[in-house]
Amino acid sequence: MTGGGLAMKMRTFLDENVNECITAFYSMTDHPFLKQYSAKPSVDKDKLRFLFAMLESKIPIKKLEAYALSAILVDAALDAHENVSLQPLNSDFIKKTRQLTVLAGDYYSSLYYYLLADVGETDMIRIYSYSIQKINEHKMNVYKNDGISYEQWKQDLSIIESELIQNIALFYKLDEWKETISEYFFLKRLILERSQMSANKSSFPLDVNVNSEKRNANTVEQMLNEKIFATLEQLTMLVKKNEIKEYFITDFIEQVVASTTMVEEKVAEEG
Repeated sequence: MTGGGLAMKMRTFLDENVNECITAFYSMTDHPFLKQYSAKPSVDKDKLRFLFAMLESKIPIKKLEAYALSAILVDAALDAHENVSLQPLNSDFIKKTRQLTVLAGDYYSSLYYYLLADVGETDMIRIYSYSIQKINEHKMNVYKNDGISYEQWKQDLSIIESELIQNIALFYKLDEWKETISEYFFLKRLILERSQMSANKSSFPLDVNVNSEKRNANTVEQMLNEKIFATLEQLTMLVKKNEIKEYFITDFIEQVVASTTMVEEKVAEEG
């Protein structure tokens, strides 16, 4: 089979397995009572793609499916607990919504644990539990945000966004994947930060920008754009160095280049 044929076969394999995993996820989490009071959980397809791409030749497909489903259940649990309302309990609806959101997170956690236990993955249960602990610790660092440096912020966000997938890569001695995963998901977060900046929802640390009296929306966005380009260059270098040819990585890089160039042109016109 030619290189193009192999690439197409892998693309088909990834797309089919990711879609099947998402269907199974929504089937498992489809609870009518929860739907009344909590938001529908979201799925990061890229995490599934990474798992299937890096492990498809390492472990049986049944275990891989359990890992993948468990990974997005962990995300759903973390998101649910993070979205617990802090509104005053001045109505039965708010009280019930808060209780159901907490229970939804606990429910998703119990499902990931069940899936891994069902395939006899006690080592992986420990990796998942440890990763959840680290993610929560570093979320607290970001929320506290007391004069945090860009380097510390990057470390925190890299752990928050992809610690679990990185640790799975390490477990299977796939160090080249670990680095790529870290940069890939950090880059995704930087792009999210840029999109949230106009709504003042970004956590981008201001101490990496110009001093306050010279700071404006354009200079902050320009500095963030520089960080996006630097991370993009690092990711591109890692992909070439480690010869990771999965289509979703190269597609994403092309999208980032296009979107960042458009933002830079907009800033230049307005500045």
